[in-house]
Amino acid sequence: LADEPTAQQDPINRALVMDRILGAAQDGATVLVATHDPEFAARCDRSIVLRGNAPADASPVVRHNPKLAEIFPRR
Repeated sequence: LADEPTAQQDPINRALVMDRILGAAQDGATVLVATHDPEFAARCDRSIVLRGNAPADASPVVRHNPKLAEIFPRR
């Protein structure tokens, strides 16, 4: 469980953190990440965008991530 793991990171460390977390997932670990980073979300196998405490239309993020478009079609 990682809450905003790339927040306040410089680009080099941000990439390292993303690679380590995604590497753990590829090795079979269950990984849950809360992030506001659309680049990180785009690299995940599955993304759920929340507004408040419920799934929301992710249109601004979906335009850059076809995986999210499948989960949150534009209204």
